[in-house]
Order: sequence, then structure tokens, then C-alpha cells
Amino acid sequence: MFCRISLFDMSSPQATIIAAALASVVVVAGWIATHALTLQREREAREHSDRREKEARRAELLATLHFWLQTLVVQTDPGELKRLYYFGGAMKELAAAAARFRGWATDKARFDQLNYVSNMNPPALDAGGVDARRDTVCNALLTFIEFVHDA
Repeated sequence: MFCRISLFDMSSPQATIIAAALASVVVVAGWIATHALTLQREREAREHSDRREKEARRAELLATLHFWLQTLVVQTDPGELKRLYYFGGAMKELAAAAARFRGWATDKARFDQLNYVSNMNPPALDAGGVDARRDTVCNALLTFIEFVHDA
């Protein structure tokens, strides 16, 4: 009734079938393990690449913010500061660097709130008075720098 198979009583076709089944199981298990390890390695590579990209964008934004802070903080003439901000490239460079980093910011609402420094209109620039233009811009830049360091 029952079929007993002994390793010694096995015919050649039965041995071939059993060997092929065992080989197939080993191959499939190997493929699954290799596939899982490859997916894990690719995920880790993407995460590493994303971290490097975020740090590069952060460094670029911080360099731009620090450059313009150092450039604008020494300006004592409110007219020259306004010219540098609007026509000297500060507003344009700050906006471009902030736009490249915005996608990496975790708190986008706070980022947008602090990023007003890159698109201040003249009434916002002169909110504290014409003589306080430098303080207005530099304080906004310092606050933004602190946020980007922690972002």
C-alpha cells in the first residue's frame, strides 16, 4: 500500500527527480536571499545618497546665508544695503539657495516663515525704519541660519 523509498533501492529516474527537486529548492532559496540582500543594499545606498544630497544642499544654503550676512552686516549706508539686497544679487541668491533646500526641510511651514528674508518687500525691509534696514535683514538671516543648522 505504501511506497517506501530507500536510498539504496532508488531507481535512476527517482534519484534524478529527487536531486532536481532539492537543487531547485536550493536555487530558489539562494535567489530569494540574494534578492533580499540586494534590495537592502540598494535601500541603504539610496538613504546614504539622500543624506549626502541633503547635507550638500544645507551646506550650499548656509554658505549663501553666511556670505550675505557678512556682506550686509558691514553696510552702514541704508541706501547701499537696499541696493545690494534688491539689485546686488542678495535677494535672488538667497531665494535660489532656499528653493533648492526647501524639499529637504522637515518643517516646511517654519522654513517658509523664516525664508521671508529672501523675498522681503520694501515695506518689510523698512519696518523698523530706514536706519534699521541692516538690523532687520541681519536678524532675519541669523534666525534663518539657526533654523537651517537644526533642520
